[in-house]
Amino acid sequence: MIIHADVRSLYGWALSATSTDADLERDYGGANARVICCGHYHEAYVREWRGVTLVNVASVSIPRDSQPLAGYTILDWDGAWRVAQYRVSYDPVAEERAFASSTIPRTAPG
Repeated sequence: MIIHADVRSLYGWALSATSTDADLERDYGGANARVICCGHYHEAYVREWRGVTLVNVASVSIPRDSQPLAGYTILDWDGAWRVAQYRVSYDPVAEERAFASSTIPRTAPG
């Protein structure tokens, strides 16, 4: 399952290193998925919970640790899911200029 934040809300909570079992139940309980990938919190993180692999895939920009490194995640299937997370350098000033001159919406619809 691929979602933005949690299974009930596009802008709700998302998996992080500080998520408690109660948080995970609220955000991902009953999802009926073996793997749930989210973003929203901009922090790479993987956690096994009740037989589910929860993956925060990170962020290309605006990382939570303020390091100018883009984060991304690759999931690979070879009979079982393998998760690899990476950080690579990028130019945040150039990225901001590109965003500012793009037609990407600045707010969510609705």
